[in-house]
Amino acid sequence: MLTIKAIKKDGSQNLLSKVFSSKMFGYIREHFNNEKINIIDDSTSLEVITSDFVEKKEDQMVIELTFKKTITINNLDIEDRQELDRIISEIKNFCNQAVNINNYVYLPLNMREKNNGNNRTSSSGNRL
Repeated sequence: MLTIKAIKKDGSQNLLSKVFSSKMFGYIREHFNNEKINIIDDSTSLEVITSDFVEKKEDQMVIELTFKKTITINNLDIEDRQELDRIISEIKNFCNQAVNINNYVYLPLNMREKNNGNNRTSSSGNRL
């Protein structure tokens, strides 16, 4: 599950939110293609939520892990292509890391190399 929320300034649809939505929606759809994607766009915020619904059964416990990163940008950054590229690159990097975490593949103890006991993922997993 990935959630990206952009808060709009003064409740208006500004240039920043238009650029954010045009650059990021396709990227998120491409990398989270197995998940349901919800987009909420109103006068105060723009929110993208991906979810792979987990059905909770009586004998199970669901554990949710969350990491939050806040990036602050202003409308002047739209004019500076280098700064805009840096911000978009940082968001894409965050999404890539989320995909890697989401596609984690457990490697049983007996299959791990002794000299690399901390590596818990398989190279044959579903990774990008």
